[in-house]
Amino acid sequence: MRAFNYLFTSSIILISCVFLFACTTTSEQKSDSVTGKSQGNTENTTSSLNIYTSSNELNTSRNSAVVTDSITYTATPDASILLAQLPEQKEVIYFDNMNYELSVKNQQLLDPIALRLKLHLDSYLIVIGHSDDAGSKEENLVLSFERAFSVAIYISSVFGIEEERIQIVALGDDELISNGNSEQERRLNRRVEVISPKAIVRTLNTKD
Repeated sequence: MRAFNYLFTSSIILISCVFLFACTTTSEQKSDSVTGKSQGNTENTTSSLNIYTSSNELNTSRNSAVVTDSITYTATPDASILLAQLPEQKEVIYFDNMNYELSVKNQQLLDPIALRLKLHLDSYLIVIGHSDDAGSKEENLVLSFERAFSVAIYISSVFGIEEERIQIVALGDDELISNGNSEQERRLNRRVEVISPKAIVRTLNTKD
């Protein structure tokens, strides 16, 4: 009876050891399988990213995409900022007697200088209004301002130029260029000088 109990107990212990060994082996295989799959996914994910560790590497890949956290950033092309000097540009427009409204012809004369301001953000404009000496000093001063103001408003509103880039000067009849009494001579005084001074401007040069 004792011999039978001993054999039965030994069999139970042996079966338990075999079961534990099998479970341990299976667990290790599953762990290796999961680890290998995880490593494989990591390698695939890393190889699908274009990762730049310096600005030099980024600049050598034109129009490449950098993927980070599912957001795509497009790399800018090689470019450099150049400085250029613009010469002074000037236009003079004339007005009828006691008038400050811009004619279509005057608007066409202003368009090129307005485009210059539009293209070069570092440039600015000086608008100087004048009148003849037909009225009083106060009236002529107001009229010269209204002429300069109509020019400034046209350039600012039509071309989207910031008002702080336009300087208005009203001189009235202080700077007459003609002392004649004929209509043609007096008309020379009823003018607005539109000046874009020479300036150093920045331009963007994209390399080929």
